Amino acid sequence: HCYSDENLDELGAALSSSVVTSDGKPPSLEYSVLMKNKEGIYKWLKSMNDHGLCLIKNVPCDDGEVLKISSIIGKPSHGIYGDKFDVKTVPNPINIAFSDAALEYHMDLAYYESPPGLQFLHALKFDEEIEGGESTFIDAHAVAEEFKSRHPQEFETLVRVPATFQKNHVDREFPVRLFYKRPHISVNYDNEVNAVFWSPPFEGPLTVRPEDVDAYYTAYAKFRELMLSP
Repeated sequence: HCYSDENLDELGAALSSSVVTSDGKPPSLEYSVLMKNKEGIYKWLKSMNDHGLCLIKNVPCDDGEVLKISSIIGKPSHGIYGDKFDVKTVPNPINIAFSDAALEYHMDLAYYESPPGLQFLHALKFDEEIEGGESTFIDAHAVAEEFKSRHPQEFETLVRVPATFQKNHVDREFPVRLFYKRPHISVNYDNEVNAVFWSPPFEGPLTVRPEDVDAYYTAYAKFRELMLSP
């Protein structure tokens, strides 16, 4: 048991993490190292545990390779798109991911009761003549902690007032209607951020008490501004 504030603070500091390593870059690992033995798998898992992400370099551009890699540590979740989701630009897209529109920072599947804890992205093709299209990552937990420091009242609003996340699409081969309400920010016993749910492309109508509406949108706008700031 641990009841000392000092010990609890030390434990929290030991468990804190950053998406970059000491050299200011995200952790990375060569595909050949990962697939060589259990030591490579350990390095991969430790990077994800310590930093929240890991870049695997020089992965073969074969369809299904992402399933091969993810299956090393467990069976991939079967969701509304099957075992994997192919992102490609198509005419008349039914999903914003199939368009050439730039996407702001967001998480996928926020409309699930329990969104996947790990997500695997594999770039199969990138034509030289294409402008844009880079994948960018952000430490949403760090942004939320900074938001708490700068705007404590608005922070409490996003911890308390639930947003609506939705996937409401019946005009598809397998119709789907998923709705889930939760606040954008979740905190633990010590009021430390332990989850951020941010997915502007998949937010539905706000359904809260009238007195919370203005406070929510004010907090939302300030959080988005911080999220997009350099």
